[in-house]
Amino acid sequence: MKLGVDLLRRHRHRATQLVVLPTMTVLGILYVQTLTLPVSTKVALDSMILALVVVHIDLKDGGLLSRVTYSMRGSYEMRGYVSVGFAFLWSTAFVTLVGGWHSPLLSIFIVPLGLAAVRGGLKLTLIWAVALEALLVVMLAGRIDRMDSTDAVALAMPLLTAVVLGGMIGRLRRAAMDLSALYETGKAISASLKLDETLPLVLNIVALDLHADVSLLILDEDETGTSRIEAQRGLPPETSGLSLPDDDFIVDYVVRGMHSVCINQRYEVPALSIAPDFGSVLAVPLVVGGRSVGALVAGNYGEHAFSRDSIRFMEALASQAATAVENGRLFGQARQWAVRDGLTGLYNYRYFVERLADELARARRYGGSVAVIMIDVDLFKVVNDTWGHLEGDEVLRQVGQLLERETRESDIVARYGGEEFAIILPQTSLDQAVTASDKLRLRVQGRPFETIETNDVIRITVSCGVAAYPETATADDDLVRLADMALYDAKVHRNASRVATPLKKVAEARNVEARTRPSTAGRN
Repeated sequence: MKLGVDLLRRHRHRATQLVVLPTMTVLGILYVQTLTLPVSTKVALDSMILALVVVHIDLKDGGLLSRVTYSMRGSYEMRGYVSVGFAFLWSTAFVTLVGGWHSPLLSIFIVPLGLAAVRGGLKLTLIWAVALEALLVVMLAGRIDRMDSTDAVALAMPLLTAVVLGGMIGRLRRAAMDLSALYETGKAISASLKLDETLPLVLNIVALDLHADVSLLILDEDETGTSRIEAQRGLPPETSGLSLPDDDFIVDYVVRGMHSVCINQRYEVPALSIAPDFGSVLAVPLVVGGRSVGALVAGNYGEHAFSRDSIRFMEALASQAATAVENGRLFGQARQWAVRDGLTGLYNYRYFVERLADELARARRYGGSVAVIMIDVDLFKVVNDTWGHLEGDEVLRQVGQLLERETRESDIVARYGGEEFAIILPQTSLDQAVTASDKLRLRVQGRPFETIETNDVIRITVSCGVAAYPETATADDDLVRLADMALYDAKVHRNASRVATPLKKVAEARNVEARTRPSTAGRN
């Protein structure tokens, strides 16, 4: 049973064309044949029934009429006007040919009114109801003095039908659209964990479903305690990433207070400081695990743009947006943990190896250079034996912070292992890398490191080994190996920097050795 329901739901449009539409067409033609009308009138009525079916299929499947409609105004609303217009003309012709302007056959106008309710809700239904009302007034104008109860019902029927059908079907249509939007949002959230992919979809749904001029998502930063615009649609690009003041109404009442708010008029103090021209603002909090992580906001420059239905839809959408934000944060943390060292916060060995291969490939492709500095803390075992491993870990953490602070943003600082660090310097020659290593070595030498518990001052030094492509090595493993060999040489002296021998000097030394080597020619 469930399988049959799923198949029917999945192929409902196909079932309509293959079963429902032909059945209704046959019943309509048979009904016309039962009427006591001239043969020409019956043929005309049957032709109109077939024409209405053709128009429906053409608009549904993107035929000639559909293409003409979209060339005039490419929107779903225009297609609704065309289909309802044809149904209205067909009903008018049917009633006129049958002569039923004073009979219960007027109820056939429920067909175009119902179609208008399905296509465009209450607004489109009222438009066609007013048009039908005007037509009825014209047709019944000649017998106002002889109007009976049937004529009164006929005059009242269009507006009553419009209110009932338009209201009921319009709400159902709105609910279906909201469910569809929430379903698409849920699919996007489950398909991607990246906020830069899911948040634009959420903002587009807010703008399209609520007809909002602006939609934006505000996130509350736990580290800094500030709220900033994480993503937006409809505002200047420079507003993305902008921090909002704590006294902003949306920040104070919605983000921190976790209350939904719908403001449909302008006040002297704007609800959102970055958009003071909004006439309507709808904002709901993003709540995860009982705590607020931000707010979803819709803005419109006109007043009275949002309703209670808008609030309910936004709260449902905000629930999914909050899930997307939390999933994105967890995914970002997992990515950081995968490439970061847990103690120092620097990049780990795995990331160092991957980035070194990338930088070398880029240097080979574009004829650039890349250098590596290997750094080791001198006599670190003494620090551990004297103050303990916890204090030794704190020293490593402070050394890592110093190295990251004293290097460029483009440099990659990593913890290579133990008390050893490694730095990748893109677009850096051997001489420049030597200068950078001496600078770092002197910074560490001049920095007093304090213990956590006793505030004792620890003085430490580091030794550095430097290698660079293409001066000293041509492969990534050779680059690290030669820098490590230079570091081993520097460790002998401590608080020193040593450089791997350039390839040019290695080649010259080999040539000298080859020339001075005794010849073995002629020996047997």
